[in-house]
Amino acid sequence: MGSWRGKLPHISAERMWQFSGPVGGLSFMAFPVLATVHLAPSGATLALGLSILAAFSAVYVYGFSRSTRNRTALFSLAILTVLSALALAQYLLLGPALLGLLYFIAIWALIELRWPWAVLVALTCIAVMYTQAGPDYALPLLVVLLMMIIYRISADYYRKMRDLDLQQTLLADRERVGQDLHDSLGQSLTALSLRLQVAARLTETDPAAAKREILECGDLTRGSLEDMRSTVAGLRTASLPQEIADARATLSHSRIRLKVSGDYHHIDPRLQTPMAWVLRESVTNVIRHSGATSCTVSFGPQSLEIRDDGRGRAPQSSARQDGFGIPGMRERVQSTGGNLSIQSDSGGFSVTATWSSAP
Repeated sequence: MGSWRGKLPHISAERMWQFSGPVGGLSFMAFPVLATVHLAPSGATLALGLSILAAFSAVYVYGFSRSTRNRTALFSLAILTVLSALALAQYLLLGPALLGLLYFIAIWALIELRWPWAVLVALTCIAVMYTQAGPDYALPLLVVLLMMIIYRISADYYRKMRDLDLQQTLLADRERVGQDLHDSLGQSLTALSLRLQVAARLTETDPAAAKREILECGDLTRGSLEDMRSTVAGLRTASLPQEIADARATLSHSRIRLKVSGDYHHIDPRLQTPMAWVLRESVTNVIRHSGATSCTVSFGPQSLEIRDDGRGRAPQSSARQDGFGIPGMRERVQSTGGNLSIQSDSGGFSVTATWSSAP
């Protein structure tokens, strides 16, 4: 039987911050609850009214919990329809005193819906409040909605500025790659072309010298490939699900069993790429150096551990303390705000990468 935590919708730290305020506003649900207790003419009506408020609160929170990537127009329409139906049921049950639920509907719409629909829903809530309860109730709602509009404009501005920063960073990387390719590969390919021309002229007059030139061209080509790998390394990305599939296939060919635990599908996308690089390098080390028969990969929301049951590292081998590509892994993890730790004993070798927050 699976853990109940795995069935809850994943909520990133950023998403949690975004809706913590509106959901925290559920404390004001105390007013509809008190009105229901005060106005209910019987125990049955009271139970029904409180049940409606509980259902309304649950749908309201669930509407915020779904991330933007997983939310469709049909989902938003369904949430809005259910909230409106529950508010109407409470109004028909106990009268205008329960129109305070319109506050929650309007706030949800202004945060979750696209601008035209959000404004339409908010204005509709104000109109219903004004006609059914009077201006004394409609005016506070108008003030609250104006504050929410300011909040949304600020959030949209912050999001656009963040996207602009990402675009500028990508542009800077492209310019760096272009300059590096021009400085390294341009020069190397020019030298390669000249030496091949020399080798062609020497093939008949001095075959030994021609052979030396061709061998040196091979060395030059390998050096150029290394330069190209170093240049593009900063732009290459890795897919975490693909790396897991590749690790399973590669370890299987080496007769090493792989066990994967944790829900890696819901890890913050900004952590998936560095986790994928750590997984790739660690699996390579397991195959080349461990002599293991099994390997366990464990995922947490902001952590990754790769552990094998191999021979580990000999304590006296201080020269190998940071071998097996570990410096590269540590540098990549630290560049994204994380920390890499290594443990080795007679029971095997483990690599653990942790992040306090997404980069």
